[in-house]
Amino acid sequence: RECLSAEILSSEQAFIKDLTSLKEFWEPRFRAKIKFTDAQFRTLFRDIPPILRVHTDLLNDMKKESEQPTFASCYGGLLMNYVNKFKIAAAYVSNFNNMDKFIKSCREKSSFNNALNEIESEDPYGRDFLSYYVTPVQRYPRYPLLLRDLNKRTPNWHPDKIFLERALVELESVNKQNDNTAQRVKSLMMMETLSNELPDSYEILKFERQLL
Repeated sequence: RECLSAEILSSEQAFIKDLTSLKEFWEPRFRAKIKFTDAQFRTLFRDIPPILRVHTDLLNDMKKESEQPTFASCYGGLLMNYVNKFKIAAAYVSNFNNMDKFIKSCREKSSFNNALNEIESEDPYGRDFLSYYVTPVQRYPRYPLLLRDLNKRTPNWHPDKIFLERALVELESVNKQNDNTAQRVKSLMMMETLSNELPDSYEILKFERQLL
């Protein structure tokens, strides 16, 4: 249980490190070397600071609970307090595939590709931009996996047991909501594309409609 608690803490630290890199390393260099519109820059980076703030607060609370994870560490209750705050990443998760395709399509232009290669060569860890950009998408589904393993190693008499079980239910619910939001956004974008290709007499874009 101590090792699993340490993994939760260390993986949160790694996540925050990647978010900080996106905010302090990647965004300034993109703005300096890549020719995007203001709208494109906002879409690409605007969700990073609020996500970073939420997870910095979570990490600080985890360290208050126990700077060095032990068998007694209680993270279930802490995560329950943050589950609803994780919804702040819903828009980012929903839009990730679009931004991933956008960056890859831009790579086909030599000017963009050369500029991004130059930025990536400056990364101190030798990683490419998308390996950072995908981390919020990967992080939220990982919480239930980590808590499920921790719960298996937590005896029924442990004070964190009931909170771990409740946090698991709530985390899976939020992840499902994020997935549904992503699917809804994807459907709306496809419907908008269809609408633009059809005559004005065809009205496709209505709130109650879904793409099957």
